Amino acid sequence: MLQISRVVRLVLPGRLAFRQASARGAAAGAGASRDELRNLVKELHTRETVPEEEVEARKQRLEDASPQLQSNLIQGEMNDRLSLLKDLADLGLVPGKPYPFAVFLLAFLEEYIKGIEALRDGETTSQRAEELRKILLCFHRAGLAPDRLKLLYGHIENDFPRFEAVGAILPMPTAVLLCHTMLSTGLSTAGAVAVLLRAALREPLIEVADDAQELRLLKTIEMLIRVDFLHTQEQLPPEVAEYLSLVRNLRFYDRELRRDTALSYQLAFFLRKHGFPAKRKMLGPYPLKVCDPLERINFEPLEERPFRAGLLELPLARKKRHLEAVGWRSIEVQAGQWKSLPGYEAKVREDPLRSVLGLFEAATWIGEVLARSEEKDNELSMLGWSVTSVTQSIRTFSDNLPEEDRQYVFTSNQVFPQLAIVLKSAKQVLEKYQAPMLEDQKIVQEKQSNGFRALFSNSMKQGSRTLQEGLEAISSKIGRASGILRLPEDELGNIRQANSDISRLLPQLQLAISALSIRGSKRQAETMLERPQVQRCRTVQLGDGDAAGTGNSGTSPEPLAAPQSSEEVNKRPLLELKLVSEAHFASDTELPCLTTRDLRPVTAASTASLESEEKSESSAAQVRLVLGRQELRDKVTLNVPKPGGAGSLPISRFVSRDHLQIDVPEAQAHLPTQDSIQMATLAWGNFDDSQETTELCTQLEKVPSDASGKTEDLT
Repeated sequence: MLQISRVVRLVLPGRLAFRQASARGAAAGAGASRDELRNLVKELHTRETVPEEEVEARKQRLEDASPQLQSNLIQGEMNDRLSLLKDLADLGLVPGKPYPFAVFLLAFLEEYIKGIEALRDGETTSQRAEELRKILLCFHRAGLAPDRLKLLYGHIENDFPRFEAVGAILPMPTAVLLCHTMLSTGLSTAGAVAVLLRAALREPLIEVADDAQELRLLKTIEMLIRVDFLHTQEQLPPEVAEYLSLVRNLRFYDRELRRDTALSYQLAFFLRKHGFPAKRKMLGPYPLKVCDPLERINFEPLEERPFRAGLLELPLARKKRHLEAVGWRSIEVQAGQWKSLPGYEAKVREDPLRSVLGLFEAATWIGEVLARSEEKDNELSMLGWSVTSVTQSIRTFSDNLPEEDRQYVFTSNQVFPQLAIVLKSAKQVLEKYQAPMLEDQKIVQEKQSNGFRALFSNSMKQGSRTLQEGLEAISSKIGRASGILRLPEDELGNIRQANSDISRLLPQLQLAISALSIRGSKRQAETMLERPQVQRCRTVQLGDGDAAGTGNSGTSPEPLAAPQSSEEVNKRPLLELKLVSEAHFASDTELPCLTTRDLRPVTAASTASLESEEKSESSAAQVRLVLGRQELRDKVTLNVPKPGGAGSLPISRFVSRDHLQIDVPEAQAHLPTQDSIQMATLAWGNFDDSQETTELCTQLEKVPSDASGKTEDLT
């Protein structure tokens, strides 16, 4: 057996150097290849109990191969060096840690940090970040946290911004993964975390899917910093703190949330039978399959799954600790323990579940009883507001109806009688419960004092009210049996029922009022009956050919106004209406014109007319005239050619019956004024025969007019 001694010598402060004490041992170890060394190390990973003699023999084999192991950790390709480093770090997971492995990791670290300030040829920042992540994981698996690791943190904090300044940008997924590894292993500094999060925030979160792995890692980073690394949170720059706040409020969905196991499914079904909501919720990066978000209670179904040995904290333990840190109560249910229970009764009698279910039911019951008083006040105020609003709306609607129509409207739709019954019942509920509550509040305000007697009296009254609310809650649970047990009636249930009845009838009431309003606004027959002075027009059925181009199929009769006297026609202001057109066929044609004396007065023969039956006093001296199809057909001969030159159509085909409506004031005669009477008269003897007979002449002036109607483009 070769004896190889290992001597550690300090060369510089904090640096280690290895010296081989025997050239014979070096020559013996030089014949082992890298694969043989890895196989040797893996043989030592057994977790079974080994006799002491075997342990000593394995330790001797490792010591004999240590020179070659150190040589392969320092020289060679980086991936091969990291693979061997991982195998050596796994020796820290062996129970009892009987093998000396720390010296190999420290030797690798000393050699690695020598040329860390610059990137190697062809190396990228992403590759450097992945190397650092693997090194940190190896030291974490080995359970080592030497001070020399601070050089790696400083390298991330100082050199990575310099790499990015020359164009070697660190990708967001790689930066997030390295930051998550540093925080989850506890091997980090605030400066390094800030640099990595700055690199991550360059990529917009809108491009990250809500179930992406990067978002899960960011959620975990935010939770770790907020709960476990408060000193790091205080040193983060403002932009990074704002970024973490945005990550916290961002939606994240874990697909495991909807994947039920046998344990989670049975547990949720069992808890729902006992009144537990058993809902699903995402809390940060953690999916909660069986929880109550309002009470912040979580049942964690723990499946039988292995975890890597040597972890300082299991993932489930960290999840429970984080939930408790943010105000949740997490209760673990082991799969093996759940399966061992023979039946339903045994599960109910299980101590953790029994205590939690009893506590939950008691808390729910007490919370319901204490909240009934406030709910009753809110429901009662809402009921009073609803009754007042609906009553005022019905009163406003009925005030606009004639007296003889109100009974017809009331019986025309079933919603009105039903609403009357509901409003009457609601008013009875208000009178029954609102007055006693106001009196109790008034008495409490009047007798409020600081004395012990008053305090004791108020406490007794509060206890009596709580007892009353509890009895009412019991009455609401057992239903009709409360009358047999002589329990008080459920006041809150009665108030809620009244509110529900009114809310149920509101859509039907709105529909009924809308239908009646539309029906009443179609035709106002009473207005025409009250105005007998309005002259009705004659309806003349047009014969064949009366309407140009219409033929004799499906023509509707048009109302023709009764002829007016010449005196009424002469009262109209003389306005000229000239047709204008920019069409090419009308550019060289003299278009006809009409005057106001060629138009017809407005009639009320159709509800589709532009006429308004209601006239104000200011429009009493106005004349309302209409220009439409009838005037153009009788007085205008103008044809519009069809596209493509296939004939022409009369212009009346393009104009409606009441195309244009004109309101103009009647022409007024100008009587002689006082100034004209006092003017100088003719001298005596200069009598002119032409002025022997003078008569009053009507002088017309230009008057304003209003026109309304369709403005169609005839071109």
